Amino acid sequence: MGNQREIRQVFPVVQLGVAIPIRDGFADTIANILGQSAKGHFYTYLAPPDEEYTIPNMDFGDTPIGRSRVSRFIIQSGGKMWCGYEAFCGHIASVAQYLADALFLVGDEEDYIDQFSISDGEMNYERVHTGCWRPVEDYIREHFPEVGA
Repeated sequence: MGNQREIRQVFPVVQLGVAIPIRDGFADTIANILGQSAKGHFYTYLAPPDEEYTIPNMDFGDTPIGRSRVSRFIIQSGGKMWCGYEAFCGHIASVAQYLADALFLVGDEEDYIDQFSISDGEMNYERVHTGCWRPVEDYIREHFPEVGA
């Protein structure tokens, strides 16, 4: 617990931080889940539809994501994950059923990168790099050249 995390989205967009569209009819459900803990406890937020929004990343600068006609589930990048990494993973798994398909990577400041994928409402994650620190952006360039990170 407490290591710095770099979180980058690969799909449906490539960016620092994560913005996943919420499936129709579930924005209130996500709001209720987020309301059960202190704001930002899991580094996740709700971006309402039709409002300009910027992901408030803790490191490497904020990410303006503009407007969307749907609500989005936001995960900010950077900072120490005081909630605990296992709790963060459980939190993402608990909301995955309400989210559109997405792919993002979480890099630890010391030695690993985990890949999170949400497909048809199910979350899977796996450790895709371990042994030494590696910039997530470099991993994306090597393993997802089609996205041009």
